[in-house]
Amino acid sequence: MRPWNKLHCSQNPLLPSVSALLAQNGKVLLVRRRHAPYRGEWSLPGGKVRSGEGLLCALKRELYEETHLNAYNSALYQITVVHRKYRLYCFRVFDWSGTIFASDDATHVRWIPIAALSRFTRRQTYQTIHHGLRYTATSAKLHCKPRKPR
Repeated sequence: MRPWNKLHCSQNPLLPSVSALLAQNGKVLLVRRRHAPYRGEWSLPGGKVRSGEGLLCALKRELYEETHLNAYNSALYQITVVHRKYRLYCFRVFDWSGTIFASDDATHVRWIPIAALSRFTRRQTYQTIHHGLRYTATSAKLHCKPRKPR
């Protein structure tokens, strides 16, 4: 088990949260937030880690709750602080399955062209996405078992 998957809410003074970066064909998956913070704004799918929940479990749960996608191969690429309240663990997701539709905390879900991201996202989200796009499945150490080819 990777050390960051053992972290739990009680071990960290900031509230842990996760985000999922999915990219394909020159586009990135974004959701429009239903609730604060950033209500009505476009951001990466994700949310708070529940008490006692591992980071990878939270990543998979949040991605499914907001987009109905199942994550398979992912890699942690950045840890940052948001609003001095949340410690955000950013994961690049390389393989997923499912049919996309918005639910739970997202009002919309959409593939946005990378060239148009600055018009849809806040500056910090934009920078986080571009940092994560540098990671590839071969350069990152994958943290999930590979799934069967499509």
